[in-house]
Amino acid sequence: MSYQPPRHPLEVLRDIHLAGPIEDTDPRYVPLDEARGTEGLVKQLSPLFGLDIVQKVFFPTSESHVLLFSPIGSGMSTELLRFSHALRDDGNVWPVLLNLPDILHIQDLSYGELLCALAMTLVSELDKCGIDLPEEVLAPLRNWFINPENTHGKTQELAAGIETSATPHDGSLAVMGFMANLPARFKNSSSSRNLLRDVAQKTSTEFTALFNELIRAAETGIKAAGLGSRLLFIVDGNDRIPPENARQLLLDDLKQLLSVRAFVLFTAPISLKFSDFGKFSVDQEVLPIVQLTLRDGTRHAPGWTALRELVARRIDTNAFAAPALIDQLIEYSGGHPGQLLLLLRKACVEARGPVIDSNVVEQAINRVAADFRYQLQPAHYRLLAEIDAAGGASVGNDPLAQDLLTWLALLPYCSNSGVWWLPNPAIRRLEGYAAAAQVLLNNARQSVTDALGDTPATASAASTGDFVLPAHAGPSGADELLALDAKQDILAGYDLDDGRNVIPPHPSSDYLPPSYTRVLLARGLARRLDKFELDTLISTEEAAKLLGTSRVKVNAWITKGRCIGLAQTKRGFRLPRWQFEPAIWDVLPELSQALGVTDGWALLAFLETPLGALDGRTPRDALFVGQAQRVIALAAAEGN
Repeated sequence: MSYQPPRHPLEVLRDIHLAGPIEDTDPRYVPLDEARGTEGLVKQLSPLFGLDIVQKVFFPTSESHVLLFSPIGSGMSTELLRFSHALRDDGNVWPVLLNLPDILHIQDLSYGELLCALAMTLVSELDKCGIDLPEEVLAPLRNWFINPENTHGKTQELAAGIETSATPHDGSLAVMGFMANLPARFKNSSSSRNLLRDVAQKTSTEFTALFNELIRAAETGIKAAGLGSRLLFIVDGNDRIPPENARQLLLDDLKQLLSVRAFVLFTAPISLKFSDFGKFSVDQEVLPIVQLTLRDGTRHAPGWTALRELVARRIDTNAFAAPALIDQLIEYSGGHPGQLLLLLRKACVEARGPVIDSNVVEQAINRVAADFRYQLQPAHYRLLAEIDAAGGASVGNDPLAQDLLTWLALLPYCSNSGVWWLPNPAIRRLEGYAAAAQVLLNNARQSVTDALGDTPATASAASTGDFVLPAHAGPSGADELLALDAKQDILAGYDLDDGRNVIPPHPSSDYLPPSYTRVLLARGLARRLDKFELDTLISTEEAAKLLGTSRVKVNAWITKGRCIGLAQTKRGFRLPRWQFEPAIWDVLPELSQALGVTDGWALLAFLETPLGALDGRTPRDALFVGQAQRVIALAAAEGN
């Protein structure tokens, strides 16, 4: 009988687990490689260890250390489990996979505890495969713990009370029996952790050398057993370590971890990705979350398809009053698999019966948003609004940004075109975010007023709120207007960059209609896009080829506002590729008419501006989820 997902919300709740991996044989498993915009973790990581699984070739280096970053709940444990299975099937590299939270107390993890966990897991895995290690390798390792001459007697306290039936001459059984009990001691006893930390610090060189001998012997054993020629430690769960402890372990103590002469893959919190690892010989990779839109705003269909399937594997979709409600949950997940499951879980909790309707979905989204209130401060809201205003630009290693990444208040996206960040969509519903966004808008209004001078036009626009804050033009974009000799050029009807007459002539009076001011403010968007160097803007020739028409026709459409053409400082236009998606393209003529503008920058400014009437979404995003009539109505109100 084929798998049937549960139908009733309460039954769904029973099976939703927000932590832990699932096997790719599990009927709930959904492959996300294409949805993430990557070729998959197996192909992404294998070359770093000299391995090409597809071509069946292996050119190993003596050692390799890799840090794998990803937001919590993005499915990394599941992907690492797949990677481990692929390595075992290939037969060149033998993986030793351990999940630290299952073994150790990760709230205060030390280098010594981590090495002990690696050694314990290795010995345990070797025993499962029936691989014995020579006594000359095991004895020194055992003595490091229990021989007072090797460790000044301190580790005898660790050995006290640990029972083992094996004698010191029982080889790996003795070591395994002893070490298997150590993690529980470390996890439950702070004194044991402190003692081991002290011993490891004072004898780290000795213990690391012993551990490396153990690794060499293990690789000899797995090769003799036909399991591979090298072993790879895959250390999962580091992404759940508190940020400060993670920094200590994976940055400050990284030199000690790199002394392990083996293949080692460490997971790491995404917030550490923007730290300085340049002085270390360590590869860095990122497992991105699912992309719902590309960097240029184009809808990424594989992302939506995969996440719809993820929901369909967890709940019978007939439980939803309408299919659009599933897309609403996906939209507010931001493409983060864990956030999507959290939203689904909260929707099941809110449901008062077998049906999940629009009210239930709204309550679920609001509950997720409300949870962020306990963490976010005004400075966090300001940064989130600024990132939104900058179109998702990365802000590097800003400490506030690292907090936001840790809390999933800020979601990172990666593709071949670079890295960008966006606020968790649910946060745009919070009053703190709305207030911060309003401050940015007020600053932009004031900057334009200062640039234009005290004219009736600016007074009218300021009083009626007829300014638009483009999504890519925050305060810095508006501040650029201050450097322009704006008043004379605007009143002459000239473009502020190269003198071309692109702003419609104004009446003979000093009054500048608000719609003209809107065009001016949109000009700040040009400079922002130039800074991002978006290669997803196409030429009129490329657009003509895409649409099956001529360049002359495209230029005519741009003039009429049928097509968004962005005038450049050099001759010609650049066109956002995403506008040719049916959800946008079919609406553009009516949108241009409603706004009363044909200028491409003004059209783009409206489409890219988060609006309170759309719950903080941009009109472009709203069009993609079928809210065309609502967007047109808002455009008409804006244009009047």
